[in-house]
Amino acid sequence: MENNLATLTCAFFDSIGLKYQRLGDNGEVIDTGMGGLDNLNSVRILYFFDANGNGVQACIPQLLKVPANKINDMYAVINKVNSTYRWVKFYLDDDGDVRVEVDALLDDDSCGEECLGLFQRLGNIADDAYPVLMKEIWK
Repeated sequence: MENNLATLTCAFFDSIGLKYQRLGDNGEVIDTGMGGLDNLNSVRILYFFDANGNGVQACIPQLLKVPANKINDMYAVINKVNSTYRWVKFYLDDDGDVRVEVDALLDDDSCGEECLGLFQRLGNIADDAYPVLMKEIWK
């Protein structure tokens, strides 16, 4: 069964000309991106809609790749970034990728606008935090 919130969000994205791709067995994932930021050329943003509810997780699955020799040092920097940006969560996954996430509850009437807000928030915060994280890699 097709995910209703994802369908409504796609309709909104279509209305504003935001390009995306729909993924998942039931179209419960939207894959889109943002370019033209100050510190990043572009970022990939994924939306994972709950199958039986009104929640969504928006994430940047790979903000940057941390070299193996920098992983231990990166944890302190990620903690610092998490304390600075309360709206999103940064973490280092098992593959050495810094991931950025935000969860939200959506209403049918405004889910597209809400997802656009998450899109903008994720992109702007990731763009701001990117130099802080890269500084640790460049050391």
